[in-house]
Amino acid sequence: MTFEQLMREPKHLLLKSISGNRAYNLAPASSGSDIRGIFVLPQRELYGLSYTDQVANESNDETFFELGKFMGLLCRNDPDMLELIGVPENCILVRHQLMQLIRPEDFLSRWCLDTFVGYAKEQLKKAKGDGKNYRAENMMHSIRLLNMAEEIARYKRVVVYREDREFLLRIRGGEFGYEELMDMVEGKMLKVEEAYRKSDLPDAPEIGPAEELLVRIREEFYQRSIVHAVSIHPYDPGWPKRAGEIAVQLKQVLGENLIRVEHIGSTSVPGLSAKPVIDLIPIVRDLEELDQQQHLIKALGYEWRGAFGISGRRFCPLTSPSGERVVHLHFFQEGAVNILRHLAFRDYLRAHPQIAREYEAEKRRAARLHPADSLAYNDEKAAWVQKYEKAAVEWYEKNADIKNKSIAL
Repeated sequence: MTFEQLMREPKHLLLKSISGNRAYNLAPASSGSDIRGIFVLPQRELYGLSYTDQVANESNDETFFELGKFMGLLCRNDPDMLELIGVPENCILVRHQLMQLIRPEDFLSRWCLDTFVGYAKEQLKKAKGDGKNYRAENMMHSIRLLNMAEEIARYKRVVVYREDREFLLRIRGGEFGYEELMDMVEGKMLKVEEAYRKSDLPDAPEIGPAEELLVRIREEFYQRSIVHAVSIHPYDPGWPKRAGEIAVQLKQVLGENLIRVEHIGSTSVPGLSAKPVIDLIPIVRDLEELDQQQHLIKALGYEWRGAFGISGRRFCPLTSPSGERVVHLHFFQEGAVNILRHLAFRDYLRAHPQIAREYEAEKRRAARLHPADSLAYNDEKAAWVQKYEKAAVEWYEKNADIKNKSIAL
């Protein structure tokens, strides 16, 4: 993998974001943007003899870390990696769904005292001077790092976007003398050390769960990379009947754990052309019990793909002998927030035929652009779906009669 290849094939990206002073809220108006990110090696390269742990452009202002290296550094509480996954939303350029599984707070430990203070000391060395003759940019970042270290100990949060911007910019502007700033640093060091003495942060990150998370993300990422051709078919009145048959089959094998099954997606909207894939939400009483029942789902011919990038879901696709997707099961536990948005979108389209026709046109447009790539097809129409999903949920919540008339299979 090279930087150029990654730019040509962004499907390998997990995260791409603006970093540095722009993410800190400390950038001068004329400042450029540093870019940092995370990628996953193609499966064949990962299993091969050469491992690419990071790539960068020639000027090194765009750097991307392979997932394995990123996770290793994260487990050492590396400040750069913790900042990378803590940047504000307006700095995120690309974020894969699987990134929601990586939370900074799950990795914070007392090691942050050494790592953040260590980085701060490196900045102090570069800033060294006297009077007003010192490197103010480095001094500013030294104070920023110490403040972040204290916040981690006290609040267990990595605060990248700096609300202390005005004070930090005064440092960079040279308003303070070197000796005055060194007195501030000494006092801040004592406060940071005291904060860690009182903190209940773990001594170190837990390697076992981190390793399990790394494997899970790789597995789900590679599974998601399997694409299928896209074909939009005229509405088939047999789709609801097929959905009902599948619901009966699931009830027979899952018993009391299955509460009901909802037919969702385009095949659930009368008159709407769609990919001939039946999407269902089987709603269960207990997701952990379902995990113990997965062998029953597999026995019906479905693949078990776990959450597959959506927390609280269990995704199980069914593929025909000819290799075509025919059914998607999206299991959720009763009360899961994702259930509502799917039901709202379905009922909104059923109640608004004109918008359903607009959706069909959008799907056909996306299919023309990406006839051989189902994931790219979904990405292409995602903006349209997100816009109307929001409207659908608002409409659904205001129409209790519609909400309460949802008929399960």
